[in-house]
Amino acid sequence: MDILVKKNGQTEMDLPAVFRLLLRKSWLIAIFALIGSAVSVFYSYRFVEPSYRTAIGLYVSNMAEGTQTAAVTTSDMAASMMLMQTCATVIKEEETMQAALELNGLDYSTEQLLEMVQVQGVENTKIMYIIVTSNNPEEAALIADSIGEIMPGMMKMIEPAGSVRVLNRARIPDKKFAPSYSKYALMGFAAGAIAAVFLLLAKAVLDTRVKTVKQLKDLGLPVLALMPEESREFKNNLIYSLPGKKGKSILFVELPQNADKPFTAEETADALAKDGSQVLIIDCNLRAPVLDKKMNLKIKQGVTDVLVGKVKSEKVVQNHKKNVDVIIAGNESLNPDSLLASEDMAEMLETLSPEYDYILILASADKKNPDAVSLAGRVSGTVIVTRRKATRFDDLKDYLYRLQSSGANVLGTVYCTEKRK
Repeated sequence: MDILVKKNGQTEMDLPAVFRLLLRKSWLIAIFALIGSAVSVFYSYRFVEPSYRTAIGLYVSNMAEGTQTAAVTTSDMAASMMLMQTCATVIKEEETMQAALELNGLDYSTEQLLEMVQVQGVENTKIMYIIVTSNNPEEAALIADSIGEIMPGMMKMIEPAGSVRVLNRARIPDKKFAPSYSKYALMGFAAGAIAAVFLLLAKAVLDTRVKTVKQLKDLGLPVLALMPEESREFKNNLIYSLPGKKGKSILFVELPQNADKPFTAEETADALAKDGSQVLIIDCNLRAPVLDKKMNLKIKQGVTDVLVGKVKSEKVVQNHKKNVDVIIAGNESLNPDSLLASEDMAEMLETLSPEYDYILILASADKKNPDAVSLAGRVSGTVIVTRRKATRFDDLKDYLYRLQSSGANVLGTVYCTEKRK
């Protein structure tokens, strides 16, 4: 699916096309998401060390211990809030952590301990919590209790008018706080889905294969037929594309050539022959012949043998079926480019033209080899055979330019779909 479009000379992403692509590949996105979720849970289970969390509560008041008051005023609450902020700051001080370590005897640095301790106040109350997270549940409770034990005395020295009271001792946690398998599963699910979307979009952007008829028309290349289902329509399009009565030579170049199912122009030849036309198919795929493998022919000489002067052209013509003759590629040549570009090739076509209404020539469209380009200027018209999801857009564009630069009369393209058998 082509997700890039050109608007006002700029390339943009076609959002509806992107949506259709993702919808069509939703099954793949789901698989990636499930795999990501499973991998994430496995990772958390095997490689993430479990942690435990516990807490103690502190009651912070702006009045000294034992002082009684008739009622709590707004100013008392405000003063207590200020004292709670002071207490939270003191708890996170390095000196407090050092004192707690000396009390509990644990082998941690103050920096490590600071990372394990959180302070959280309860809104609109005088209560705050010291929360400790550790990989050891007993150590978590010990650290929380040791901080709670030293805080009343430390705050008494800082603010004699206030007081801090420990509400509870820390409970040794019996359940893991982390990792959360559900959280890891959700993160893995999201990561897998995002990765699938990214890969699909990247593949769509980087995939330059021709996938739609619109891409061919964007090159200004007429689509003569979808093959093989429109072979009769293709015949009519050919008939009305070339002037004259006899000897219409048409070059077929396949980009890329399919070694397993090569285009042999047989459907076209059959359609023309049924109307009484005399048709000759010449295999000029001298590097990778296609006719002698497909047809059961007796004569093993062909184009190369004629061009090197070993035999006359009329001696290599073989009848395939009613009104259809063929000439195979012949014996292998180490330099087919020079043979096809020679005057002998032009003479061969000139000799055969009066005998046939149509001469269909098959040649290689390999951009590294100029076989078809050299032939294109010698024939009445050229047809480029393209294949869905096989022909690359950039290669087609480049080859079309080379053909047109050689003076070739490019009639259009035959678009082979996946339905071809």
